[in-house]
Amino acid sequence: MNIERSETSLDQMAALDKGIARRVKQAVERFAAMGAGNVKRLQGFRPAEYRLRVGEYRVRFHADGETMGILRARNCREAYLYKGAPLVPRFNLRASTGRSAAAVQLAKI
Repeated sequence: MNIERSETSLDQMAALDKGIARRVKQAVERFAAMGAGNVKRLQGFRPAEYRLRVGEYRVRFHADGETMGILRARNCREAYLYKGAPLVPRFNLRASTGRSAAAVQLAKI
């Protein structure tokens, strides 16, 4: 699988500590070569978007049969944010269920 990196991902990789950047690069190359790694498909994205977990860092990418397009490489606290806001809109749980978000979370336990 070929690896294509966006300008954003290159800037983010350059800002990482050298040791972390090396681990992220090796994990991306390992996944591209063998499909090995902790990868999950992210919900709510069209076209499909995936994340590769590398310790506390997440690499978000698109993948088709031949190409892996790296979008972002960030710490897990920042990987799913866009300019400080979540990428996926949050649902108003109270409006959809009639209960507060805390009550919905307690019901799941």
